[in-house]
Amino acid sequence: GPPFLANVTKDGREAFFQLFRDQNQTKAQLKTAVESWASTYGVSEEVAEFETAMKAEQTERRANLTTAIGQLQEAVNKLTSLEDAQDLTMVQTREQIEAAIDAMSPELRNLVIAAGRPPMPPRG
Repeated sequence: GPPFLANVTKDGREAFFQLFRDQNQTKAQLKTAVESWASTYGVSEEVAEFETAMKAEQTERRANLTTAIGQLQEAVNKLTSLEDAQDLTMVQTREQIEAAIDAMSPELRNLVIAAGRPPMPPRG
């Protein structure tokens, strides 16, 4: 669970998890319930800090994904070029494709793999 749960009683932790059992509530309703819970258990500041940190991570993840989407065509072109290069051995092709993929950001790597990266030449 979130780190602020370490600062509440067992009953407080149980009450926190109970908030998430109703799958029909909106996110806004859940946020209000969590804020009320935090006030009851004296952890409003910790909950707010946690929410701020989670929002910052979400913003960074979205920015990284947007950047990777912008780089996808160039990455696919590079891998395709390596796959088609007639002046490379099969081993060199595999090594260069692996190196190119390893050099990508995790987000770009995931997009390239999901898009169907060039097949690796057989080993041996």
